Amino acid sequence: MEYNEEDFGLSNIGLIDDIRVKVNKIPTVDYTPKFDSRLWFMNNKDNKDSLNNLNKKQQEKNRKDGIKNSQFKIDYLYSRGQYKECINELNHLKTLVKLKKKQDYNDDIIDTEIRCNFKLNNFDKVIELIGNVERTLQQKNGLTYQFKDTNLIFILAQSLHLKKRYDQSRIQYHRCISLNRRIWEWWLNLSLTYLNCSNLITKQNLSLLFIEKLIKNQNQNNNEDDDNNNNNNNDNEIVNLNEIINENQIKENGISFLNCILAYRSLCHSIFLLTQTIQSKRKSFNSTQGFKQLEKMKLVLDSLLNLISISIPVGESIINEELIANSLDRLRKESNENHFEIKWLIDFKPENFKNDEDDEIEDREENPFTL
Repeated sequence: MEYNEEDFGLSNIGLIDDIRVKVNKIPTVDYTPKFDSRLWFMNNKDNKDSLNNLNKKQQEKNRKDGIKNSQFKIDYLYSRGQYKECINELNHLKTLVKLKKKQDYNDDIIDTEIRCNFKLNNFDKVIELIGNVERTLQQKNGLTYQFKDTNLIFILAQSLHLKKRYDQSRIQYHRCISLNRRIWEWWLNLSLTYLNCSNLITKQNLSLLFIEKLIKNQNQNNNEDDDNNNNNNNDNEIVNLNEIINENQIKENGISFLNCILAYRSLCHSIFLLTQTIQSKRKSFNSTQGFKQLEKMKLVLDSLLNLISISIPVGESIINEELIANSLDRLRKESNENHFEIKWLIDFKPENFKNDEDDEIEDREENPFTL
């Protein structure tokens, strides 16, 4: 309650000084300053005996600090590629979260656990974990709920792909593309499943797909400017797809006419989108390592497209748009009326990929770290 001079009158104005406003005492806090120590969170160990001697409030504070420390440790281990140790720490974090009854961390824990297992090639575990996530969300949100986490769906598709479960993998790639058809990597991987090829083309194995040409005029090359040498690096290499697939493998796998066409069309989509990406980044990022990788990837996809076009089953001509146009009825019938394949791969016209949004792709700002 506040008091004004009018409440006392002029003759009693001195009484105001005698009124003391009640103020809460500043609590005494037992605080020990923390010193900046490198990787301090890695050495943090819970002492159960000391925890039992603390009151509930102090125990709760220690558990909260333990969760933070564990999160820091998980991030550090994952960044260092120590995925087994990261999974062990995730299991420890699960116990802390369960004790604290905090569900906010569960999504991050499961996501990191899935990625660690994928890095360790534990594909069966990845398939199990993602299946559990999807079932849990359906039970929570109803049978009509649609799972739209493309990051997890793509990891699921890759896991099935690498386990050589091509039919199931295609379904997951179809789901990814139905949610976002602008990712060239998804179209590329889809084309590989139609070829029954379990080897994925990644940044890690990209360099293995190139062999150097024999340079005859080495003296002439030594006299060129450094810039010209950098620009012509790709001219001194040729693509070697034997690490991934070759014509004999396609024929030995007994790839059908339909699957050859679907692989060809999927790869055409991938090349179209990759070309747009390269064009949009050429002005600002053409000297970066990431941009050079994109250009190399384009050479690989062009070579793979040529390989598919000449590997068609005996009795057919080379794959091209004219052949596809003349085989539409046959392709629809052989696809068993698969809606995705008919819409995006069989009846699809290349010019349909271009729309108003695509025209703006070169004008948008690009983050160099997304290369």
